[in-house]
Amino acid sequence: MFENSTNNRTAPQSLVWNNGKKVQFCLAMLHPLFRFRYYILFGFFAIWMSFFDMNNLFFRYRIAKEIGVLEDNIEEHKQAIAQLDQQKKYLFGNDRNLQRFAREKYLMKKDNEDVFVIVEEEKVEDNDK
Repeated sequence: MFENSTNNRTAPQSLVWNNGKKVQFCLAMLHPLFRFRYYILFGFFAIWMSFFDMNNLFFRYRIAKEIGVLEDNIEEHKQAIAQLDQQKKYLFGNDRNLQRFAREKYLMKKDNEDVFVIVEEEKVEDNDK
């Protein structure tokens, strides 16, 4: 009675999936995939996280290496700070030590003094002979 002209279209027989042989063939082909679907999904997830994700294995390895280098630098800086603290205690513990440090390091002098700097020259071996 109320027929819609758009519903009168029919697909060719080769595209219809109600054909029993085609459905059985597709299910037979996909059965192993459905059987191991969790392994396939886990494998896809592992590959995605290992290579394509923003935090992939290569990125995490590079970051871990940088963290190791920075931690080594922290240890070196802690040792340098400890050494400088010892030097600070030594210098500020006594006025003579502070004056000696200022004269040796910064060539400071009193008004009635002359400062002589003695520099030892290093011998350079000539291998051009």
